[in-house]
Amino acid sequence: MILSRKLSNALNDLIIAEMWSSNLYMSMAVHFTILGMNKCAAWMREKQLEELEHAYQVMEYSVRNGGEVVIGVINSVPTGYGTPKEVLEHALKHEEHQVGLIKKMTELAVAENDKMTEEFLNNFAHSQMSTSAKSVMEKLKDCGAESLETIDHQLHEK
Repeated sequence: MILSRKLSNALNDLIIAEMWSSNLYMSMAVHFTILGMNKCAAWMREKQLEELEHAYQVMEYSVRNGGEVVIGVINSVPTGYGTPKEVLEHALKHEEHQVGLIKKMTELAVAENDKMTEEFLNNFAHSQMSTSAKSVMEKLKDCGAESLETIDHQLHEK
């Protein structure tokens, strides 16, 4: 199968978005390290590696299906976040944004009548959400914690 030009370009955009996400989570890991929250930092580094793996998965899919992979510019990411809870809220919003991006790409695959890419993207979106910060945020809401120790402990349990 040969990917359409539109889908190939969209997958390239997704590769860049996943690489940017990887950098974002590394930046958050640095923030947690500065705060002395080593467990949170380690968890964010795991998220960073997951996002990089996602980029590889998209690249491999594109190559296997005749896409032209072009790695474009990866813009800088924010630094200097707020409280630990705010960092996690930002991570959750970003995960939701990524899933929205994948859903739009899935719509493109439907429009291009590319069932295989549609299935790949649907599975990809499920994978994205299953590794999200949502469960951590829910635990934090349940305990109402804002303290550094509690948040760090919650992430240690992940």
